Amino acid sequence: MLSSLSILFLVLSIQGIIYGKWSAFLPSSAWFVIMVIPFLQSLMFQNQGFPRTQSFGISIIFLSLILGDFYGYKSMRQPQERAYLQPKKSALKVTLASLIILIPVLHYFSASEIPIFHIFNPLESTYSRENYSKLATLPYWLKMLPNIYFAFIAPLVLAFFLRLGNKKTFLILFFWASFYAISSTAEFVILIFLTMTAFSIQASLGFRHLRVLEILMGISLFTIILSGISVQSQLNSNPSGCGSTLVDYSTYTDKYLVCRENNQTLVNPLVDKVGYRVFLTPINVSSWWYKYYEENPHRSFQSIINRELGSQPSNIIGKIAYFDRFPNSFLKSISANSSIDADSFSFGWPFTWISGFILFIMRILSASGLRSKDFFERSSGAILLGGLILLPFTASIQAILIAQGMLIPTANLCALVIRKQLLFMNST
Repeated sequence: MLSSLSILFLVLSIQGIIYGKWSAFLPSSAWFVIMVIPFLQSLMFQNQGFPRTQSFGISIIFLSLILGDFYGYKSMRQPQERAYLQPKKSALKVTLASLIILIPVLHYFSASEIPIFHIFNPLESTYSRENYSKLATLPYWLKMLPNIYFAFIAPLVLAFFLRLGNKKTFLILFFWASFYAISSTAEFVILIFLTMTAFSIQASLGFRHLRVLEILMGISLFTIILSGISVQSQLNSNPSGCGSTLVDYSTYTDKYLVCRENNQTLVNPLVDKVGYRVFLTPINVSSWWYKYYEENPHRSFQSIINRELGSQPSNIIGKIAYFDRFPNSFLKSISANSSIDADSFSFGWPFTWISGFILFIMRILSASGLRSKDFFERSSGAILLGGLILLPFTASIQAILIAQGMLIPTANLCALVIRKQLLFMNST
């Protein structure tokens, strides 16, 4: 099934490239590069211990994204003019600018320490990053606020000021938000912020320069593939496992971690990091979730609201898969957050189909928002598109919607669709 879907995806994405609409297939392209290709490659490596059930889960999400992207492709109109935005009152501008400035200030004052101040000490930086976010003694809503800030609030507000032509305000707020992102020392946070901001700005200013964004995304995905294959090639040519003390290792990720614990660079530091973090890790983490819930009872929905770290599946599986086996590389507080398919599987197969359906609806809503002339609707559609590109391979459906804030643009665009349907019914 996964091979057939891959062929279908390649045919559709090539068609998108030919007609200048490849950006419509970015969510399924990201899933293909980060989840599908590594899994298909694992079938060629005898000792890769990925469960066969994982293939079915990956296929469900892949199918949902392909169908949603195809809808986006068919409904995509180019080029579009700038999004419509009436001159706004000063009170709204002050409120939005205050959000960008004050949320980081609130976080800084609430946190016991800021990771960037320990950047030259890797071990202290790791502990500081944990205390700054996951282990911070803060209300759960305050822990989620930075995620929503980088994924939705900051991108929307920055695009708002740029669309109004307030370039000085935009630059000041952009540099402040960038410092806030960098101060966490978490690469994925910086990636989310920059990507969501780029998509929101691009959508609000029109799609005349969309080709530039497509090229950048294409280069990024190609770099991920090239880095992953390069790291795998080096691991295959190193049969000793970098002096492995393990009796057996079952994945490239295991072998890479052994090499890292022995301070061995495989290609170069940047290629190693991209190949390991983006190409090898998501599929490996998810495989541990499948193994764990094939051998243990499925989760109850009550586990979603249990915020005790030691009771969370991501920590339980993280300790089994990583901390217990590589204690020199991971902390006991590790959270092995899985891809959307594996987290959904932990509740049972029906929930995997439900998660796929929700992604499909989100992609349709994103396409509807991108067709709108209204600034807030189009920016919501762009941010939702960015979320569907970056989040499914590292977050559950509940995390995408709530912890990452994608419920806000989803609800906004749902209201848009309902309003249009009501207007259509009234006109007929």
